[in-house]
Amino acid sequence: MYLSEPIFVPNPDGQGEDDGVLLSHAYFGKEGETRLLVFDARDMSVLATVSTGMRAPLDFHGAWIPN
Repeated sequence: MYLSEPIFVPNPDGQGEDDGVLLSHAYFGKEGETRLLVFDARDMSVLATVSTGMRAPLDFHGAWIPN
């Protein structure tokens, strides 16, 4: 499994600096599939896994895509 850089999404009603979730794409090489993982930012437990059904780029940062 290869993870992309996580993105923090704060809880709009949150009380602490770690009150929110982290979103990260994960590529599962054996299955050949990318999934979206949702982590609790406080304890890093996985709250949800969303299957894409395909392989997708982990990140668009620095990607050059021609017309």
